Amino acid sequence: MLGNVSVNQVLHDRASGIDSRILYIAPDESYLYRIELSKQGGMPKKESMADLEIRMLTGDLMKTEDTWLPPQREANEKGRQHRDECWEMLGNALMNEPAIYEKAARAGILQPIADASGKLVSNMYPLMKRYWRYGKVKNAFLPADERKGGKGQNRLLQKNSGPAPSEKATCSKILTETDLAIFERYYKKYYLDDGGFSLQQVYDKMTTAEYSTVTADGSGVEQVVSNGHGEAPTFRQFQHWHLKNRDRNLETVEREGQSTLNLKERATLGKADFGMQGPGAQYQIDATIADVYLVSRFNRANIIGRPVVYFVKDAFSRIVTGLYVGLEGPSWMGMAMALYNAFTDKVDFCHRYGIEITEDQWPCHHIPFALIGDRGELESIHGERLANRLGIQIDNTPPYRGDLKPIIERHFRILNDTVVHRLPGNVKPDMSQRGSKDYRLDAMLDLEQFTRIIIFNTLTYNKVTMQSFDPSAEMMKAGVELTPLSLWNWGIQNYSGALRTMDEETCRLTLMPEDWCDITREGIKFHKLFYSCDRAVREQWFENARRDGTYKLRVSYDPRDVHAIYVWSEGESRPDKAVLLNWEQKFDGKTSDECDYEMEVIDTLKGKRAKQDKDALLTADHFLDSVLAEAKAMKADTSGKTKTERLSGIKSNRKQEKEAQRAKESFVKDEEDPDSAPVSLAKSGSQAKQEHSSQDLRPKRKMTDLEKLIWGIEDE
Repeated sequence: MLGNVSVNQVLHDRASGIDSRILYIAPDESYLYRIELSKQGGMPKKESMADLEIRMLTGDLMKTEDTWLPPQREANEKGRQHRDECWEMLGNALMNEPAIYEKAARAGILQPIADASGKLVSNMYPLMKRYWRYGKVKNAFLPADERKGGKGQNRLLQKNSGPAPSEKATCSKILTETDLAIFERYYKKYYLDDGGFSLQQVYDKMTTAEYSTVTADGSGVEQVVSNGHGEAPTFRQFQHWHLKNRDRNLETVEREGQSTLNLKERATLGKADFGMQGPGAQYQIDATIADVYLVSRFNRANIIGRPVVYFVKDAFSRIVTGLYVGLEGPSWMGMAMALYNAFTDKVDFCHRYGIEITEDQWPCHHIPFALIGDRGELESIHGERLANRLGIQIDNTPPYRGDLKPIIERHFRILNDTVVHRLPGNVKPDMSQRGSKDYRLDAMLDLEQFTRIIIFNTLTYNKVTMQSFDPSAEMMKAGVELTPLSLWNWGIQNYSGALRTMDEETCRLTLMPEDWCDITREGIKFHKLFYSCDRAVREQWFENARRDGTYKLRVSYDPRDVHAIYVWSEGESRPDKAVLLNWEQKFDGKTSDECDYEMEVIDTLKGKRAKQDKDALLTADHFLDSVLAEAKAMKADTSGKTKTERLSGIKSNRKQEKEAQRAKESFVKDEEDPDSAPVSLAKSGSQAKQEHSSQDLRPKRKMTDLEKLIWGIEDE
């Protein structure tokens, strides 16, 4: 249906003779909004696209010439001023489609504007109708009859214009050169220099200081009495002077800074892809923190926060050439992963996440001529490596100038609009309000599942028509479909020289972050994990480390998978691949972020037990000291024996002790005489000593010679 009618198309109703304009067509072409082009016409009305098509097929509705567009002549200053005021007030609301056409939503959109501007909502409706009827352009706000003369000069009013005021009416002051000078002084001092005052607040300060009298009442409190009607300028006069003399660029710079002007309010006369010589002439890369919370794959009850998403896009075709989803904050590691994905084959990449594609569905595995991104990641040794090793021209944007890479910036909004807002655990605008639900608790996707969603969404985006894309003359002549994938393929066939390929190992080693590992007797230790490689075993690295101590070697690694690292031996031009040891396989296939997170959880659990463990060790140490003190108190007097005498009887002493110990530990007891059992092993040494010294505690039965010897009892 979009091929027959389009937004702004004027249709003529043969039965009523009334023309109407199409204001909005739904993306799925299921409905549209039209407004009658007559002064008596009402607000836009919703209509089924199917009904419109039937009426056009039957001839009830037909296309007609658009005679309602505003004149193309240059407006005078008064007309431009009125136009700009209306657009400043209503522009954002009019762009809020299709909500602005819905009666239920319209009041909520207009009321905040009315509160801020002091105008009635009812006064905004004629302005909106005028905008819609006259082609949805800013010039629709120009006055119907632009008066001649008056080039905007600062004329002084010699008399009050308009009808004579009644007694209750407010009479304006006739402005003089002095008044205009006061206006300018307070405008510069409070509106520009301080930057925190509204225009109303500036007017109040000016009125208090220049057009009021300060008197003291009976209690000594000073009272401000403003001048009467006709003796002080009204706020509307001050507001009119401001609108007539303002420099909006200067105001933005003084009140909000140059970066705000560059980012939001500068003129955009160029196109981001103008002059691009085919695919690969420029890639744009950027990252965002996705507005959704994820859970851990190790323990799905643990919320791990919001992931970072990197995208790489080709400026010529808008196709996504690479992506990366991880937990590392925007940094070189995340950028390197996204670039590696952009430079290498996508079939294997998608297969790792359970998505099967063919080469022609995502044919991007090339190195671009130029790369534009944020200066933080690329303005370093990593950017130099890309330039020196892969021959990529690096272009960094100035700080706070995301507008200089709009193609990639726009993609993040597409991602939020189409995917993220539907996911459990997504960030809601009311999360910070008291009493609102904490949507983080709804998180249920892990990092791998979220990555699969992003991959599938990217594949879909690459093959969907871009409604806002402006094709070049060559594209229009060729009749190429305006999908990123079609534009990429068409550009490769018709342009050459920008795209290059490089073997994956060179790309991988160039992009991989580098660090140092420790060669220990337990293996190659890197980020708390242990690895081994054939060279290490062959050259006995670990044995040498045990004998001579640990030492360090440079390593390249991939944070997306801790399964392997690349160790650079001294003097070697290529690294050796080292893989996780068998007892570290629980981390195989996990990302470095996930491993760090789980190790942090383990360290936290260990930390919670630190006090209990310390108390247990101190208790054991205290018990040891008490037993040693007890033994010291029971130590025998050996001053009358020589060293030889003490050492000569060890064998016989041991024999006697063994026999006595056997008697104590015997399982067989004398059932007729319970007291025949030896002293319980559970008794402490002090108890045994006390029993030994007490005649009442001696066994009642006749003791053997051996027992007498052990207990030190002489024959009676």
